[in-house]
Amino acid sequence: MIVREFNEFTWDMVRALPKVYYYYAHNTPCEVHCKPGLVSLYKPFSSKVRPFREFSEDNDPETYEHERPSWTKKEWLPPPLKELWKNRLSFSKPVLVIQNKYSLEWGRGAFNYFPLDVLEEIFDLFVESHTVIYIRPKGREKNFYKDQNAILRFKDYKLIREKYHNKVLTIKDFWWRLRGLDFNQRQFAIHACADRHITVSGGNACLAAYFGGDILMYDSKEGDGAGRGVWKTDSWLKELSGAYIHSFNCHEGLVNKSKEIWLRR
Repeated sequence: MIVREFNEFTWDMVRALPKVYYYYAHNTPCEVHCKPGLVSLYKPFSSKVRPFREFSEDNDPETYEHERPSWTKKEWLPPPLKELWKNRLSFSKPVLVIQNKYSLEWGRGAFNYFPLDVLEEIFDLFVESHTVIYIRPKGREKNFYKDQNAILRFKDYKLIREKYHNKVLTIKDFWWRLRGLDFNQRQFAIHACADRHITVSGGNACLAAYFGGDILMYDSKEGDGAGRGVWKTDSWLKELSGAYIHSFNCHEGLVNKSKEIWLRR
């Protein structure tokens, strides 16, 4: 059995990885052909993982619907990543993980991201009551798969260093505690200790949706991908772990929801 995946990272998380894990769980030998930098994603479930420098922009439109695609109903089983990666980290306060990106999208600009003022608002709300961990790739991380969308310069880490030092943790702060792991593996270990996740739409949201709890997702009203059902509230991404998916196309709505469900419990 061969599984090939050369589309964007979204499809690794929602299509190829659950298929590979299905074969693993059913003791069916499986060879994986994937993009460079993602070998470690599949290695735990296949002894034959081969990287190829291929990429396809021909995405399956069924994936973008609100209801689960037909191919998720046969030979598809998401791996229990939260269970597999738990206990790598522990904290005394509830953990809130924030996933961000700042990339050129559709060749026109950055749309799906949290700007600095929104990050400050979220940080100020939760730094006292939560352990806040921030993740945004710069594209130079070990085994990070960088797709065709250029990562743009952003001053988020500068903001954290200057205003939230020792209050907001970033994925870079876990280099030593999670030494030997690549970028995606560190993300798994961090998300596994959290039931509260804030993310932008895309591959970030698909990864976060594996770890249960509440997923608050921002999907911009602008850009070519605006309005896709998969990024809406209660979409089929919940099938990855049973997470509660809450979607917003304005930052204000997301922040208000975070206050409602996480500051009043």
